[in-house]
Amino acid sequence: MRKFLLGAILLSMTGLASAVTVEDLTSTSSWMPATDSVPSCDIPATITFKKNGKLNSEPGCNSLFGDYVIGDNDKLEFVNMGMTRKLCAKQYMDLEASFTDLLNKPKFAKKDGKYLILFDADKKEIGRLEPERSGSCS
Repeated sequence: MRKFLLGAILLSMTGLASAVTVEDLTSTSSWMPATDSVPSCDIPATITFKKNGKLNSEPGCNSLFGDYVIGDNDKLEFVNMGMTRKLCAKQYMDLEASFTDLLNKPKFAKKDGKYLILFDADKKEIGRLEPERSGSCS
């Protein structure tokens, strides 16, 4: 009985979150930071995952590109990353710095409802992405 209760408690703590799959990442045309976690998102930073393991991002000013790898135990890694080097207005550069900083940290990911939750190496949540909503960030 104790094992059952412990299992039920652990299950309720994890909610509906599940290991991320290629289908989860590619189920939406692009992802943006969750609107409740950014002060302004008139032009949100976005990331797009392709089924072939490639990714593209418009983090603010430049274009970001590379590969992603999904591993065991919720592992998600971004590899072979590159970015153009244009200079833009401060607001776009600040947006880009914030978003690329977020993308440099994840080691794990889970899907929870509409959210893609990113975790660092210690499995501490570092950010949430949601499907991009054109023209509406409220």
